[in-house]
Amino acid sequence: MQIDALTLRAIQAPDGEEFSILPAAGTRKGKLLGFDAASGDVELQDFLVTTLDGSTVSTRAALSAIAGPVAGQVAVLTAAGYGGYFVFDDSDLSTEVTADTELGIYIAPSTDLTGASGAWVRRYDGPLRVSWFNAVGDGSTDDTDSLIAAINMLDDGDTLDLQGYHLNIFVGVVGVTSGDAVTIGSVPRLFGKNNVTIRNGKITADSPGVSGTKYRYPTSLTIDGCTNVRLENLVVHSKGESYGDTDASVGEGAEDRREFAAQNGGHAILVVRSLGTSLVNCHARLCGSVGSIYVISSHDTKLHRCFSNPGSLGYAAYAFDSWCGNASVSGFAAHCSTMTDCSAYKEGYPYGSKGCVLTEDKDVSVTVNGGFFADAYPNGTARDLGYAFGCSSSQTIVNGAVVENCASIGYTATTNGTDESYLYIANVHAIGLSKTVHQTENTSVGTMRWLYVDVIADVVGGGTWAGDGNLAREETSYVAIMNLSNTIYGKFSNCQFTGATYGFINATTTYGHLQFRGCSIETNGFLADTKNIGSGSAGRGLIRGIHFFDCDIEDISSETTAYFTVFSTIVYTYIDLSTSTIRLNSARNVESST
Repeated sequence: MQIDALTLRAIQAPDGEEFSILPAAGTRKGKLLGFDAASGDVELQDFLVTTLDGSTVSTRAALSAIAGPVAGQVAVLTAAGYGGYFVFDDSDLSTEVTADTELGIYIAPSTDLTGASGAWVRRYDGPLRVSWFNAVGDGSTDDTDSLIAAINMLDDGDTLDLQGYHLNIFVGVVGVTSGDAVTIGSVPRLFGKNNVTIRNGKITADSPGVSGTKYRYPTSLTIDGCTNVRLENLVVHSKGESYGDTDASVGEGAEDRREFAAQNGGHAILVVRSLGTSLVNCHARLCGSVGSIYVISSHDTKLHRCFSNPGSLGYAAYAFDSWCGNASVSGFAAHCSTMTDCSAYKEGYPYGSKGCVLTEDKDVSVTVNGGFFADAYPNGTARDLGYAFGCSSSQTIVNGAVVENCASIGYTATTNGTDESYLYIANVHAIGLSKTVHQTENTSVGTMRWLYVDVIADVVGGGTWAGDGNLAREETSYVAIMNLSNTIYGKFSNCQFTGATYGFINATTTYGHLQFRGCSIETNGFLADTKNIGSGSAGRGLIRGIHFFDCDIEDISSETTAYFTVFSTIVYTYIDLSTSTIRLNSARNVESST
């Protein structure tokens, strides 16, 4: 449109965020979207203005005190940080005024602070800004209320820009051993929204540390019951080890666990019962339970170029489960997530995690594409941990990752005897493994399946926890099956393994089938120490037991005792080496039986 016929004046908002075009009173007002000075063409977003008094005020109080405002009246608030362009709306806005606790969008007149008689309403294009809600963003001032207020004012389709601020939250929150650490309204929680983006800033829990007492402590940022939410370019920290306890909601129902995890879980980023959530270039650190990035009962969650470090022996960097109900409860088709080019490692912290990526529960499936995963360790009460990728009664698929300084690449477990877990690892290169390539949980009794394809791994041993070498298994191996009772179906295809003492060990009777196909296996002592892997009878040898097909096996030790030992029990162990080559450095028997 042309502006020759109108008398217009352009006002630049105080913080430089937008331009507005203000015509003479009683005509039309439009926000300037584009302007060509040569031709005089403007692109306006128009709406009717009945009165324009040109008021300019420097504080919210002065805006509220403007006498006798009428619908359509315009005023400019010049305050730094939260200034902008406001239009008076004489509708009943009491609900909006009550919700906007930090006066970021709605400012009621002093004659009726309830908003029932109307309010000054901020006009803006583009994102909401956290500064509108009184955020200071200096990393020390308590910005909890500002962040919560900004999140609460997001409508479907909105974006919240944290403006690069460092928002310090939960000042004065020390945690509790029972009850709730804070009310649900006192946590930054986006609830029930669609197509919302939160971007560009840092959120940290005040005074990070490690507690000797297990506390309930709030989660730094929660997405709950939302669809297509995007978190982008965020750094989010929780408080630290033992500040959080989502597991304490074990006696609660699936619905109650949602709020409990937000109020008491102590995670950095929590996604619960949400669909299509995307985390892009987000960094999460520290947590007090489960994981620093924790995805519960959610579907189609996508993580791109994210980093996570719980900085603790007790928690995972990335955790995915159905704690708030399986798919029949959540209403989603499944609880699937994808990770692309993500990473986890300990940085300057003493520890990294108990596991880099953990999936648990039926309906949960996570696909990991690329990335770097390091520094996962066992701890004093769970010496079978320290995996890069673990799954328990769930499914984990990994393509093309790099693993360094973990106890193992993979870990499988089951919750009960009727569950199954499945782990697929392809094109992974692992160095500095301290225990094994694959391990099973100590007490799982269900069925575990795994497949490793084109994996290169070096097992170096040497202990897995600073100052306590005893946390390593007694001997290193490429497979460690430590269960009391289980059924396994494990396969390694075209893999190259070096460094370990044993090819595989299993501490108790195991039913199932273990295969190595086309693998290059170096041992530094023994091929196997097995309490039997197989079936109840010799006739099932082709589908049970241990098979080496076309493998190149070499032992580099000077051992002279038998290369592998089979303990005779009720499970018949069938070991097939007929198509493979074995090269021993010393003269010794291949097999002995006990």
